[in-house]
Order: sequence, then C-alpha cells, then structure tokens
Amino acid sequence: MSTQRTPSSKRDRRPGCYTTLALLVIFGLAGKIFFDYEISAVSPGDTRIVRVTIPAGASTQSIADILANKGLARSSDAATAAIYISGKGSSLKAGSYAFNRSMAALTMIDLIAAGKTDTLLVSVPEGFTVEQIAQRLGTKKLADPLDFVRAAVTDGTTYEFADGFAPPRNLEGYLYPLTYTIVRGSTPRQIVQQMLGEFDRHIVSRHPEIRDWRQIVIVASLIEREAKIDSDRPKIASVYYNRLRVGMPLQCDATVQYALPQHKARLMYSDLRVDSPYNTYLHRGLPPGPICNPGHLSIEAAIKPAVTDYLFYVAGPGGAHIFSHTLAEQDRAIAEVRGKSRGI
Repeated sequence: MSTQRTPSSKRDRRPGCYTTLALLVIFGLAGKIFFDYEISAVSPGDTRIVRVTIPAGASTQSIADILANKGLARSSDAATAAIYISGKGSSLKAGSYAFNRSMAALTMIDLIAAGKTDTLLVSVPEGFTVEQIAQRLGTKKLADPLDFVRAAVTDGTTYEFADGFAPPRNLEGYLYPLTYTIVRGSTPRQIVQQMLGEFDRHIVSRHPEIRDWRQIVIVASLIEREAKIDSDRPKIASVYYNRLRVGMPLQCDATVQYALPQHKARLMYSDLRVDSPYNTYLHRGLPPGPICNPGHLSIEAAIKPAVTDYLFYVAGPGGAHIFSHTLAEQDRAIAEVRGKSRGI
C-alpha cells in the first residue's frame, strides 16, 4: 500500500521564518532611525550660545542631566546614550563650555572630553569676502578655510532662512559683518548659519516689505567697496540706480578688482578689459553676484538711495567723492582731483 508523503516540518516553517526576519530588520532600522534622531542636534538652525558648567567630579548621569536641562539634548537618556557610544565617559572634564542647539550630542561630548572650553571672538569687518572670512577663521583655528568656503558658496539654499529670505547657492554678500562669539568645535556650516542668522536679525527682520534681496545686496556690496565716507553711500547708490535705469554700464572699479586674480593698489586701463562677467566696464547691468559682504550702512543705502540725477563720481584725495550730472562735469572733477594730488 502506498503512503502519501507530507511536506517536512522545516519547509512548513520557512515562510514564517522569512516574515520574522523581515520584521526584525524593519524594527532594527526603525530603532536606528529613532536613536540617530535622539542624539542629533535639537535645533540645527539655532546657533545662540548656551553656556554650560560641568562641576568637578560630576558623574556621567549628572552631565547628561545638565545637557538635557539646558535644552542641548532631547532627553537625559539621549545624552547618556551619546556618552556611552562615544566611549569617553571616563574622560569628561570639568569646566565652563559654550555650546549651541545646532550641535549634535556626540560633538558636545567630544568637546567635554577634550576639555575645549568656552568660545573665541572673531571680527568680520564690513567688505570682507567669503575667502577673507575663511582665512581669518583658519588663523583662529576655528575652521579649515577650504571647508568654510565650500560651505558658504555651494550650499546656500540648504540653510534655514526666515520667511521671505531666500539667498542663492553662493552666500557671498549675506554673511553679516560683526564681531562673532564662536563656539569651539563649531562646524563650518554652523558658523555660516550663525552669520546668516545675524543677517536675518539685523537686516531681513527690519524690512519685511522686501521679498527679493538679490539686487539690494549686490548694489550694497559695490557701495561697501567704493565708499570711504558714510554720507557718500546713499549718493553712490543713486548713481548706480540712475545708470541701471538709463542702461549705462555701472563702471565700478571695485568689480574689476574682484575679477582680477590679485588686488591692485591702482587699476590700469588694461585692467578694465579683463574678461569677466564681473567687469562692469564691459558688461551692462549688475554683476552676477555680490563682490563682498556689505555692512548695515551700505545695505540701508541700497534700500534707500539718495534722490539725485547724478551719473558719475570720482574719489577725492580725502576719501570723499565728487558727484557729477554730466560727462563734462566728471572730466572737470577728475582734472581737479588730479591737480590736488599733484599739489597744483
């Protein structure tokens, strides 16, 4: 008599094993995503300084509690987990630290373990370019210059902005000149975000009526590099807007300097032929972008230019500019300036 064979019990369990394995993978991935979120930065765009004091002899748990209570970690448990993952629980050092909520928990733990306390002051003058800012940060050992330039000129649209504030990919012009208190261990991106935050606070938030900042910031950058006397700034702005309105080239020497490989103390006529979209002697209209990071007074001048019909200006020996309506007036002003410089 024949007997019917039944599938083996191992084969019967195979579909259930696959289901269990899939669920374990899903739960594992979900757990990792949740854990990564728990130890990530609490507020990536918030670069305001939060000072933290770690007392001598503080336990791992008390340090985790301090970070959580200061709003620097999502919870005490999350901070404790970050300390555990870092493997530096026994190396955490007492001291006064300066952090911000854009720092991940692991970054803060690394700084506490290294004993890198407090902050550094960095002055960013009006008219500095991104590259000049990068070099200053490099001198202070706060950022690698190349990394800072990369963060500032390639990722502009990925930063957090206020409503109505949408800078371009290249943030030249939007890094607000100021003396900054920068937390040791900040990444180049965090420093850029801090400078953008100041542009928002000092400029954008005071002019909610402005929706497009491109032209204003470009014009302000030209003013910043040309003006030596504050009272000249609105008049220089008026010259640029008057020229744009009638279709004249801006003929701004500062844009030629920006286009040259190196800055020159004095431009030659041959420099005015440099092949660059920033050469406003050759190309009408605005240059492609700002040529520096302008300060408050230049930006305000670009927003509220003087009401004039000036089309020309030339710098006098003392720094103040002479403004003219016609080319004939400009030629006389240039002759006057040259005569004074020669003592005539």
